[in-house]
Amino acid sequence: MMVHLSPLLILATVLQLRTAVAAGYIQLDTVRKRDANAPPTVYDRMVKRADPHEWTLTNQDNYYYLVNITVGDPPQEFQAHLDTGSSDLWVIDKDNPLCAKTDEQYRLALQFIDYTDCNQSGTFDPDASTTLDMTDEDFFVQYADTRAAEGKFAHDDVTVAGATIKQMKLGVAETTNCTMIIGIGLPSNEYSVLLYNSEPYPNLPARMAQEGLINTNAYSLWLNDVNENKGSVLFGGVDHAKYDGTLQTLPIVDVAYYPPKSSLAVMMSGLTVSPQKDDSDPVQLFSGNIAVTLDSGAAMSYLPYEVVNEIGTALDAEFDFTTEMYYTRCNYEGYFEFEFNGFTIKAPFSDFLTPAPSSDGGYATYSDGTPMCSIGMKQSSYSDGPYSLGDSFLRNAYVVYDLDRMEISLAQAKFGVSDSDIDPIDSNGVPSATRAQGYDQTATAAVLSMETIPANEDFTLTGQPTTLDHTEPPLVTGGFETDFSFDTAPTASYSWASPTFSSFDFSFTTISFSFPTFSLITSAFGGPPDFSSLDISDFGGPTGSFPSVPTSLLASISALRNGGGGGGDSGDGTSTQNRDALRATVALAGLFAVVTTGLIVY
Repeated sequence: MMVHLSPLLILATVLQLRTAVAAGYIQLDTVRKRDANAPPTVYDRMVKRADPHEWTLTNQDNYYYLVNITVGDPPQEFQAHLDTGSSDLWVIDKDNPLCAKTDEQYRLALQFIDYTDCNQSGTFDPDASTTLDMTDEDFFVQYADTRAAEGKFAHDDVTVAGATIKQMKLGVAETTNCTMIIGIGLPSNEYSVLLYNSEPYPNLPARMAQEGLINTNAYSLWLNDVNENKGSVLFGGVDHAKYDGTLQTLPIVDVAYYPPKSSLAVMMSGLTVSPQKDDSDPVQLFSGNIAVTLDSGAAMSYLPYEVVNEIGTALDAEFDFTTEMYYTRCNYEGYFEFEFNGFTIKAPFSDFLTPAPSSDGGYATYSDGTPMCSIGMKQSSYSDGPYSLGDSFLRNAYVVYDLDRMEISLAQAKFGVSDSDIDPIDSNGVPSATRAQGYDQTATAAVLSMETIPANEDFTLTGQPTTLDHTEPPLVTGGFETDFSFDTAPTASYSWASPTFSSFDFSFTTISFSFPTFSLITSAFGGPPDFSSLDISDFGGPTGSFPSVPTSLLASISALRNGGGGGGDSGDGTSTQNRDALRATVALAGLFAVVTTGLIVY
């Protein structure tokens, strides 16, 4: 599943065809380069006859990975985004109206706004393929960052890594603002299944197994170090030379808001942060099971609100409400330990830090000249998920996805390895893998056990000092596409939470408003909704109110985070809290809203 991340560093991974089809598996190399416009580096090496099919990957701007693919006869070549978080394969129609053509449109495409750079993926000419069979079945898919594609389903010949799948079902996107995607997740995660409850169809890895190109519907992902050029995705095989220790196997589990067994998710049981500072000890930020999707289509990771806040505190970071991200110094050293019920995967902070852009087109710095970086972890949109670990994590793990057995095996990845020791995967499972100690621990924790880290805050104290306590500004997420205003609010319900931290506890004050039932449904490309036919009587004002702010809290502490947000006025202790702290972005009917006391302004 793709997610929004502003382009900060051009790092492309171009998939080059490495081998002919070999019995049992398909093997591809990954190639990475820093200039997206430069020709990709090609590594010629022979693969033993029994190898699976190996595909070459390209690490594009935000660390998402591309593969080379051809469709049709005569073959038309494309570079597609390889995505374990989705399951549909689709191409971009040559007449897509959202292909960038002007400098301004290309600029917007770089920011994932409105347009896409069709030159990056390539476009498909349906009339040029003699093997294409178009259907009347509607195709539609939408990703987590609001990019989408719509058109028709078709059948055509698809070739990857020397293997040709005849009459593969794929989407032909007549309108899209997105890069072409090859989803290799579970068929139950196909968008037509999620949206229309349609029957799943065999997608790319499933068809490879059906055609006997690989022994079983399984593949291994090795993205390699961020500074290396080469990695691989191995369909039908496992490369023992690419990891340390033993592959630990976990069952695929369900995630929030998705049908059962539709996401490639496992239980993550904890997260420890280890800053490399003289006075810092490792701190386990939380313990307790949460289901996380291992998503190669996402540059960043999405975790619970309170966990991301603790990560920000641990890395001395500042939160920006515009981007909804934490920012810290790029030279911050240390590592995370991701815990999976019996084993851990380590990942350095540096893999999660991306230089932040400045308004002058360069990169932001602190007052002492130290570069500023965003932290590639964001708060999930909902308190109960879904959660995911993206490429910043996956670069540090060797991951084997066994879709037939509904299991995922992980080990600590090795970097810079040129040797191979490949075994095919069959119905008996992944060779040399062992069940993790907590394999059967598949229940999600009702409450996470949190270890909070006191923040390095500046406080104004007018009463009893509480220097280990502070209150974060309210958080609500969402998006609006147009501006309009009413004296009373459109109908919906929403809430936000103001977490209170201390060295001993973690608590939420939740503020809720509700409105009469009202909904708007618009096409992904239909533009903003038309309110001209609506009367003001169709809208109702909010019910609910801001809770009373404890006088003791207001009297004792006003937390200032570098002059922004936080705290509250000590007036009547009710709804006269600091205006900056009350302003928040809210999800409502797919538009943007700003919340103030008793009024929503669009």
